[in-house]
Amino acid sequence: CLVICPRVVYEMTDDRPVLADAGNCHGCLSCVEICPTGCIKVEVW
Repeated sequence: CLVICPRVVYEMTDDRPVLADAGNCHGCLSCVEICPTGCIKVEVW
């Protein structure tokens, strides 16, 4: 699957936004490693 990591992710324990590595990554597990706080799964036709 193709997952897109959001440029800004919010941690549940902090009110301030945390910048994460932005960009497309192939594979759900690889994306979780990049931005574990928030990954968005999208379907690509």
